Amino acid sequence: MSRKSLKKKNSDILRLKILLEDKEVAEEELLIGANELAQILKEYSANVNETQKNKFDNLFFNNDLRKESIDKKANSSATDIVLSDFNQQISSDINKKQHNILPWVKKLYKLIIQRSHPDKYINFPIKEIKEKYARICMNAMSAIKSNDVGLILLCAYEVEIDVNEPDAAMYIINSSNSYKNQIEQMKNLIGFQWYHLPDDNRIYFLEKYLASLGFTFNKKKANESIKKTKRVRRKPGERPLKMKRNIS
Repeated sequence: MSRKSLKKKNSDILRLKILLEDKEVAEEELLIGANELAQILKEYSANVNETQKNKFDNLFFNNDLRKESIDKKANSSATDIVLSDFNQQISSDINKKQHNILPWVKKLYKLIIQRSHPDKYINFPIKEIKEKYARICMNAMSAIKSNDVGLILLCAYEVEIDVNEPDAAMYIINSSNSYKNQIEQMKNLIGFQWYHLPDDNRIYFLEKYLASLGFTFNKKKANESIKKTKRVRRKPGERPLKMKRNIS
């Protein structure tokens, strides 16, 4: 591979890494915002006009009300209420179809796991290094499950495995485009928008949303419901919960 081609490949890989992190941030913000809004609507439901109560409950809390953890396999304690109107299946295989996994991808995956599995670093003294390889291992497991070849290639890059497959660049670009699309889709969901709303705009947003669905709005009661619900936000520079987990 020429120096120019290698530089382009490394640039594409780094761009994919940034998009992956952006996607994980968006996934967490969507889920937090959806959970928060669901709790507010549940609190507010007691104040809905009797003539509209059945419609309100059926729309938000009937069969569509469900509990969902950010990642049950990771033993997350954050099991929150998510409304179907706001909830999207948040996982590495969003909108992906299952395909046959290429033999070279299977082989590459096994090499990545050998180099990154937490058991290999269990007695390693540097916490940051242990967390890095645990994250890579988790990403590789997620990628093989959804046949995200671009993510597999990113993991290989992070554990310093050289890949000379001629179609590697194509897979990296495909994954980058997929992540971009997923991020844009999440940004259009109400849960994501709610997460990013300034405090002063929340009551106006809620009023417009419920009015668009035909509900009479009680501003005082809505404000009370909002105040009872704690806002959860990551600190500046803090990694999303998904990115901080270890493999069990």
